[in-house]
Amino acid sequence: WSTIKSTPHPNGLIMWIWQRATWPKWKVNISDDIYRRSIEQAQQYGELFGSVKMLGEESSEEALVDAMVTEAVSSFAIEGEFIEAEKVRSSIKFNLGLLPNSHVKIEAKEAGAVALSMEIRKRFNENISKATLSRWQEMIVLQNALYKLKIGDYRDDELGPMQIISGRIDNPKIHYEALPAEDIGSNMNKFIEWFNNSSPCISDEYMPPAIRAAQAHAWFTMIHPYDDGNGRISRALCECVFSQSLRSPLLFSLSEAIKLTQKEYSSQLDTLCKSDGDINEFSNYMLKVSEIAQAACKKRILFSLKKHNFFNQTAFEKANERQKKFLKKVLNKGPNAFEQGFASRHYSSLAKTSSATATRDLQLLLKSGLIVQNEGKGRSVRYIIKLPDVRLSR
Repeated sequence: WSTIKSTPHPNGLIMWIWQRATWPKWKVNISDDIYRRSIEQAQQYGELFGSVKMLGEESSEEALVDAMVTEAVSSFAIEGEFIEAEKVRSSIKFNLGLLPNSHVKIEAKEAGAVALSMEIRKRFNENISKATLSRWQEMIVLQNALYKLKIGDYRDDELGPMQIISGRIDNPKIHYEALPAEDIGSNMNKFIEWFNNSSPCISDEYMPPAIRAAQAHAWFTMIHPYDDGNGRISRALCECVFSQSLRSPLLFSLSEAIKLTQKEYSSQLDTLCKSDGDINEFSNYMLKVSEIAQAACKKRILFSLKKHNFFNQTAFEKANERQKKFLKKVLNKGPNAFEQGFASRHYSSLAKTSSATATRDLQLLLKSGLIVQNEGKGRSVRYIIKLPDVRLSR
């Protein structure tokens, strides 16, 4: 977390949110703007979901796999932990039955990320419990070589109070000190009861998902019930909130958008831990993050639709196997790959062929209309795949 000016405690120390008489009451205001944007988001998500269904079962599953991989990798990255996207992808596809066999060696960290992703996909509508959250923590947290972590249960503060710190070891900066371990059980019971009772599957009172996600994230993070994994679990809870509201596993990744706005994310948490429980700014932030995530999702789905239609063209069917392999490799890298175009040497490398064959194949692709050439000459010549225009269904 980044450093901010602390709210003074009467005795000169910092007053944390859980030390206030109002804890754990949250100040929430469902503004007309949040309400309107939440309704619009749900409508637009319905359009995206309908468009994905147009792709067919296999491509629909691929779109969901993309979201699951992006969410897992991004949530770990926010904590400064790296997991390999392709290993996560292969494992998720194997677990979904989309790969008959998976020979990819997957490390414990990736396996945990996949297990949590599968859990959220399958059980987002179910009530949570201490057992649920502790199981999630067991999935994603590995034992630390320096000091023993408590895994699968709430922390006990045996080594001292839970603190979020930064800076040098001899002069640390304390950003937050969580409530004492003996208070975790009662506080978590209240949180779990609220989370389950506020689910749209149970409650008749509409709460925009951005507000409910903000409250869930803030409440869980401020309790900080585990030795490790609290951030990733809080974001998994946010994913459940949006999935419940939109009534499907998410096609977009909240953590991807949070990673893009990580400085603001940290600042919001800094403010919350010393606040009086006002989550209106954090709610606005969560709504913005979900809108960014959905826009990125729309871009990926439009690209998937274009790719789907491209592969079904007669011209593509008439291309030779070398050309098909190359075009598939380029498009499978995603919408941001080769944005400035690719050169003949890229074709030689990806198609594993000679430069002479690459030149000949590219000329044939130009004639077929599957690619177009820029106005450059010599080594500056670039080619771009000509994707068909598509529109999302309504």
